Amino acid sequence: MRGLRYNPLYDRDFERIGCYLCPSCLASEWRNTERLHPDMYAEWESYLHKYAESKGLPPEYADVGFWRWKVLPPKMMLIANEMDLDLKPKREAGPGLKMMKGASPCAAGGFSMEAIVDVPSKRDFSFLADSLSVIGEVKYSSEFEIALLKTKAGRSKVFGGGQISVTAGSMKETEILFERTAKALIRAEMCTECGICAKGCPKKAVSINGGFRVDQKKCTRCGKCERSCMVVHYYDRIASASKE
Repeated sequence: MRGLRYNPLYDRDFERIGCYLCPSCLASEWRNTERLHPDMYAEWESYLHKYAESKGLPPEYADVGFWRWKVLPPKMMLIANEMDLDLKPKREAGPGLKMMKGASPCAAGGFSMEAIVDVPSKRDFSFLADSLSVIGEVKYSSEFEIALLKTKAGRSKVFGGGQISVTAGSMKETEILFERTAKALIRAEMCTECGICAKGCPKKAVSINGGFRVDQKKCTRCGKCERSCMVVHYYDRIASASKE
């Protein structure tokens, strides 16, 4: 329809064409990848087994394809039970979150919330400032590793050690601002430089240069870069883990 060339891989038993290691591909297609591209297949299989071992998971985690799901569907849970497999990680996977104080009334008025997000620090502190800037106005110091975020709803403080302190007018506003702040921290430090956020920015304000960058003169804080970021999905995991 668009005049694009026909992909010959469709004639080699592939139903969909995309990332070769996509968890959504059919198991039969993955075996087909092994036949056509054994090196790529072996590299990903090796990574999956090393990952499983590092988290104390059985080799079947990779072999049977349990890695494909963030939350196992009923059919895979049934298979795991029949195989008597324990698929709960024995060691922490990804970033962690330690809640110091949930949303509660504070002496200064309104509500406050505090936590520590344990995430590998790999980038200059200015990347965190850029990530926070899509939420509101930011002032920061790379020397002292502290960032102050101001929005209409409230304010956030983020420190280099992962500490987050949020205050807002209502409990709901506090919880929403806290979640956006935590996601901004995770996005800044764990950005994989995939470029999806940059491609989806309607104002071309986002760029990838060693990580997530924002042109303040162009950014309208529409939130599309937040919603498109795949890394921030880690937040769902660490938030549920903290509740447990």
